[in-house]
Amino acid sequence: MTLSLSGCVYDYPPEECFKTASVEVRFDWSLADGSPLPDGMGVMMYPGVSPDYFRFDMPPEGAEISLKDNTYSVISYNNDSSDILFRDDDGFGRFKAVTASAQLSDGRAEIATGLRLPASGSEPPRPRGAESEPVRREPDMLFAAAREGFTVPPPMQADGALIMTLQPRPMTVRYSVTVDEVENIMSVASASIAISGQSEGILLSGPQRLPQKVTVPGTVVSGTINSLSGEILTFGVPDGEVATTLSLYVWLRDGSKMAFEFPVSDQIEPHRNDTHISLRVKGVRLPQVSAGSGTGMEVDVDEWESVFIELST
Repeated sequence: MTLSLSGCVYDYPPEECFKTASVEVRFDWSLADGSPLPDGMGVMMYPGVSPDYFRFDMPPEGAEISLKDNTYSVISYNNDSSDILFRDDDGFGRFKAVTASAQLSDGRAEIATGLRLPASGSEPPRPRGAESEPVRREPDMLFAAAREGFTVPPPMQADGALIMTLQPRPMTVRYSVTVDEVENIMSVASASIAISGQSEGILLSGPQRLPQKVTVPGTVVSGTINSLSGEILTFGVPDGEVATTLSLYVWLRDGSKMAFEFPVSDQIEPHRNDTHISLRVKGVRLPQVSAGSGTGMEVDVDEWESVFIELST
């Protein structure tokens, strides 16, 4: 619950109600990792051990605010997100960021122009070993910073502006995916990708990735003459063993469907704490098919053919 800033919140004597200090909030973006800065930041100030908070919204360079005398725990994150769900804000140590449920076909995009994509059909198969993982939407780019023990006023200082510097850093991981050596790529009408074994979200006070694993779909586009490429944004992999599969889902021009699975844990493990990870796989063999006139699908095949590709080391 957000506390009102227009009057006295707690049951203090009247003269205490107006004991406030001016605090200059500054953001140090040196950990932004080259990412574009957000449009604005939200700053949540939890006084003492209270589950309530004061919230301030400000530009990415910061702003001056007024705070009542107390010791605060602080969480800051960019306030320009539309795809992230913020949960459990009733306590500094509980506040988390997650995303909504999704379908594996949500990333499906047209590869061959001029073909009508059927609106219905069976969902792609779950990656093996991740059949029970929930499917969640991609998050937006998320920056966050946390700080505990900010005292207003600090010891031995009762007057003058105070400075609080927050250092946001990326809370999301961007996977750049390349699928090389796609045989008969002209058979592809549309395609999508997905990655399993990702954290469902972030505990913002840590920050700490949540342990629940989810699968996240993403979009793929035509790359070169025989490759496909795409990107997926996730909250990264949780602590523990990395068990991640990259899936490529292909809708062919004759209406048939194929799913390819690539184990990519070995590519992710050395970079699990990076904010940008490149994944490269290869070896997709597609049949040579066509859609006749090229104006639509000729058949309605509602079964998926799954192929597991073990990458050579």
